[in-house]
Amino acid sequence: MNHKTPSEVRIQKSRTTLLLDHPFFGTLLFRLGSKESRSVATMATDGVSLFYNPEFVGTLNAAELAGVLAHEVMHPALQHHTRRGDSEIRGLKWMDIDFEQRWINLRRGIVRTLQTKLKTEGSQRGVPLPPDLAEVLLEWREQTPYKADTDWVFASPETKGKNPLWLDVVLRNYIKPVVASLGIKKTVGWHTWRHSLATLLATKGEQVKVVQELLRHANVRTTMDIYQEADVDLKRAAQEHTKSLFIVKKAS
Repeated sequence: MNHKTPSEVRIQKSRTTLLLDHPFFGTLLFRLGSKESRSVATMATDGVSLFYNPEFVGTLNAAELAGVLAHEVMHPALQHHTRRGDSEIRGLKWMDIDFEQRWINLRRGIVRTLQTKLKTEGSQRGVPLPPDLAEVLLEWREQTPYKADTDWVFASPETKGKNPLWLDVVLRNYIKPVVASLGIKKTVGWHTWRHSLATLLATKGEQVKVVQELLRHANVRTTMDIYQEADVDLKRAAQEHTKSLFIVKKAS
């Protein structure tokens, strides 16, 4: 006999409650299967399954659990699950990296457990592989048990390499604690690094077209919008060049 865990029982009960009290959320929720996964911090969905951490479920009361479930089900409803910033990293296989030509080919994205096509022609362009990063990746390939050409570069030990690593765990356990220790209050996600890179390159005076190609923006307008949010110090410096046109010193 298949005994359900306490978390499964609570989620099933919450599903039924939502279906009766909030049919919109309840109907959407019943389209998702439930799967326990300790590799997620709280809950997550790939549009097919609802992944939950039983320890997290245990911290919620009935109303909170229903609220979290309703929140999660809106991600596939609004197709949020198809546009995560870490999908291209998770989608990398060793065959995609040309160490000889120092080039990374981008061929797929992985969102949760689903393989997705990259959104635009710009997204599908490859990117140069810096020598330092190439060295680190080669060292990693020596260490990982999943080093075949068809293996994921960042394979999950939990699935014995069948799926890529859940990078939310890396973000939660390693990156966010460092961000907090530096006193940074802003919310940091995987997409933050793309925007930070664009801003850094803008402050260094790199050509817009070069930045567009590196970030694989389909439209140069997207890159220009980031350039317009340039570093505050640079804006102040630019103002210094024109202040004499508007400020007249008092006669002594």
